[in-house]
Amino acid sequence: MSKKSQDPKIQTQKRYSFERKADNAIVLSVIVPWLELEAIKEKKIEELVKAVEIPGFRKGNAPKKVAQEKLSKEQIR
Repeated sequence: MSKKSQDPKIQTQKRYSFERKADNAIVLSVIVPWLELEAIKEKKIEELVKAVEIPGFRKGNAPKKVAQEKLSKEQIR
């Protein structure tokens, strides 16, 4: 098997499994491709950048890098 297919960041399909426990609980495991998560994160950052108010710029028109510095890490997560 090639290294490319072993790298979890390269996978393109979502995978999931579930397991029923004796106490009627269900354990759900989900694997989401890294590229999909990165795309979602970038989209969310774009939305946050448009809402940030920075002195000297109109709302939503600050450069992305400047706006990201103003955002907290929790907001970006």
